[in-house]
Amino acid sequence: MLKRKFAALGCSIALASSLVAGCAAAGGVEPDKVLQNAFGVVSYEGSGSLSFQVTAGTASKGYPDAAKLNNAVVELTHVKQQDKTNSSVTGVFKTGSGNIPFEAAQVNKEWVIKAEGASKPLVLEDAHGQTQKESAAAPGFGLDFSTLNMEKLQNHLGSILSYAPTLDSFAVSDTNATINGESLALKKIHAELKGGELIGILQKTLSNLLADGEKGDALIRSIIGDLGYDGNNAFMFSIVKESLRSLATDASALDVLFPAGDFLNNSNVLKLDVYVDGESQIRRTGFELALNGLPHLENGVSAVTITGSFDRWNINGTVTADKLSAEGGIKLSEGGGLAKYLLALDKNSTAYKFLMEELKVNRKHIVLPPVGSETPTTEVRPYLQGDTTMVPVRLVTEQLDAQVGWNPDTYEVTVTDIWSGKKVEFKIGSTTVKVNGAEQTLDASAVLGGDTTYVPVRIIAETFGAEVLWNQDTYVVTIVRN
Repeated sequence: MLKRKFAALGCSIALASSLVAGCAAAGGVEPDKVLQNAFGVVSYEGSGSLSFQVTAGTASKGYPDAAKLNNAVVELTHVKQQDKTNSSVTGVFKTGSGNIPFEAAQVNKEWVIKAEGASKPLVLEDAHGQTQKESAAAPGFGLDFSTLNMEKLQNHLGSILSYAPTLDSFAVSDTNATINGESLALKKIHAELKGGELIGILQKTLSNLLADGEKGDALIRSIIGDLGYDGNNAFMFSIVKESLRSLATDASALDVLFPAGDFLNNSNVLKLDVYVDGESQIRRTGFELALNGLPHLENGVSAVTITGSFDRWNINGTVTADKLSAEGGIKLSEGGGLAKYLLALDKNSTAYKFLMEELKVNRKHIVLPPVGSETPTTEVRPYLQGDTTMVPVRLVTEQLDAQVGWNPDTYEVTVTDIWSGKKVEFKIGSTTVKVNGAEQTLDASAVLGGDTTYVPVRIIAETFGAEVLWNQDTYVVTIVRN
């Protein structure tokens, strides 16, 4: 959660630059140069904050109480980016329960976070590579974006955004600001973007790119190359260009990029203020993202407003990031990582009171893939064995904060709940199971399907304090734990 908030502040600078990059030079500001400088920043120091206004009703079973995030504030008192792989942050998370001071440090692509009340640090490993590998090729393009080199793509971003239409709200004015004790004369760039405008802006940008003849074609070929393909291959080039043409002319085709069409309406507004110095460096960024009239969300949230600001100084100067040791840390990527971290919190701490007693982040709402009628042979999904729903053991248990043990000599599977320590022991082919050492007889036995172990879902869920819900119309099993 904290990692996302750090990233949001950093990304707001690039996002603000991107939105104004398509606008013509005005008021002494050259948007293309601002964008080029933004991506060229290697080191800096900064400070900032994020605040949240959340309108939420009662959440469905198994969801955290999002209303407790209302009026929460993340203050970053000092950010130090030594280079693009070494950074540190000190700050405080302010909640209705009190303040939670924290510090974090990034080394390469790993973040270590230490929060007051936690006996062990939390380690956030880079998930970008894993996410890319698991992502499917984008429909309509036939390209696997796992090969995408973002650093190379950034080199083309200014060129891509030069085709964007000028925003009606774009305005430049003179202003003064004090940043890190220094009084500065700055140019303030203001822009607003409504959700209902986004599709049109994207389509106009693509239309302008496609209409730019050889220059536009050269840019498309270069981007194809950044995807790991041969941009000079005529067949590949024709596929990509035809896909872009489809996106530019058919708004429904953009559902590939924006499947949540309900969010793209004019009640959802992003307001940006970017403050630029005489060297075309961004020194301050402010934004307000208002999401109103959201479609029905099971977490009960109907509206969210996120307000942020960020100052930076000592740009491309000598900066030394603070270091934090990951020794003894809990890795979020490991099975049950969040549960282990929450269990390591001091029960008298503000962090425990807020996360566990108020926000209730340990609640679970797990929706499984539709149940099939026979044992899967290639895909991993639930199936029916008689009247019993069988589930892939790891698919369910890891989401329920449980650990799985496998004994290849005896063909026994042991599932242990991280929270309570309760155990369920299965033996492949046997309808007898042990629940905390006591034997029970089930209607179905654990089975092996390929390399996957399948077990009856209800015995695990109910032993670990969860409820199993069955949708007869969709054949979908949902597991909830409050």
